[in-house]
Amino acid sequence: MPPTTLSHNNLRFAWKPEEIAQHSTDIIQKARKIYDEVAAIPAEKATFQSVLVPIAKMEGWFTTEASNCTFLQYVGTDKAVRDASMAATKELDEFEIESSMREDLYKAVRAAADKKEDLDTEDARLLKFALRDFKRNGLALPAEQREKLAALKKKLAEISVDFSNNLNSDVSECLFTREELDGLPDDFFEGRTTKTEDGKEKYVVTMKYPD
Repeated sequence: MPPTTLSHNNLRFAWKPEEIAQHSTDIIQKARKIYDEVAAIPAEKATFQSVLVPIAKMEGWFTTEASNCTFLQYVGTDKAVRDASMAATKELDEFEIESSMREDLYKAVRAAADKKEDLDTEDARLLKFALRDFKRNGLALPAEQREKLAALKKKLAEISVDFSNNLNSDVSECLFTREELDGLPDDFFEGRTTKTEDGKEKYVVTMKYPD
């Protein structure tokens, strides 16, 4: 398994497809283990320190490590690497959706909130937002509606990844004269590729950000 990057939050670019897949699996396994441990805490022992702190620390780590699996779909020069990155993104997204809708985790956070501890402003905000996010993810809905919501969220995540991949692969372009682009700031034209069409110099505009 490649070394983690938590210390300096550096992205790695020299990944092989199989390394991306393995790293994604390892991240999910570690995150699920922590979620399971928190969810197993009895209600009487649920506190901000025992519930919210390990979740927050793990999610910070998760976001950092996941970036190494997901970023290369946008910048990788090897199609196999881009495809592996896209597959890892879908897997990680699905795990995050499932985790955000775990009723046992919600109950642990709810039990910690019920202790009504004297928290500082930052900790109180974290607890408040954790409860809010669980509710927004459907934990206040009946089981049947939660399942439907989970399926919709997974489908949306999958479509979003496919959309990004298709956009990254797109090579279409449009050509415009400077007059046709009147109103755009000068820095839009700095370093922009030009082509000659019908005897006129025109600027190349792609379908990609920020065009």
